[in-house]
Amino acid sequence: MEDFHARQELAGSSETSSDIDKLSISNEYGKVSAMRLQFLAAEKRRPDQFSVLVRNIPPDPDESVSELVEHFFLVNHSNTYLTHQVVYNANRLAKLVKKESRMQN
Repeated sequence: MEDFHARQELAGSSETSSDIDKLSISNEYGKVSAMRLQFLAAEKRRPDQFSVLVRNIPPDPDESVSELVEHFFLVNHSNTYLTHQVVYNANRLAKLVKKESRMQN
């Protein structure tokens, strides 16, 4: 009901409906994000919630970097290893890490 009255007040102003919709979507996204973070914080920790960054892997003429990583984790962490992703562009990775850090704070 409160939303309806706010829309009525804005309808008489110079704001367009698209501006109102953008504000509403932005508010809802914030609420959903907060709820998701709250859920994850309260839930028991699982291996699929974590990431490990591995850097400077020595080259091997017989195996690719992907094969080396997979072999290492399957041998040493077989109960919790799920998957891996090789990243070749560190700039993109740095942006993702920075974005994740901001979301956690």
